Amino acid sequence: MNTPKITRVSLRGWGTSRSIIEENGRVSFEVAEDEHHCEICASRISHVRAVVNAKSELDARFERRETNYSYRTLFVSLPACPEGKDVRQYVAESLDLPIIY
Repeated sequence: MNTPKITRVSLRGWGTSRSIIEENGRVSFEVAEDEHHCEICASRISHVRAVVNAKSELDARFERRETNYSYRTLFVSLPACPEGKDVRQYVAESLDLPIIY
């Protein structure tokens, strides 16, 4: 197991930043709090689920992780970022997200 590389990103229209975690040959994007989320976060989860369902070639997996927060967080995990591509761009394009980079 390697040491995770964590990149914090801002998304246009999202109030709080999110994490992108690179580890074990995968890239995970922090979608939202897993439980007790507001309507806005619920819509973000729905958006990411819809994109993943529409892009079956992504090999995306949803996972719940314990974080430094007081709750579990929903992440979507993608295959490793292609060599030479910025991980923020990779996640933005893969999940149709407005990541600012």
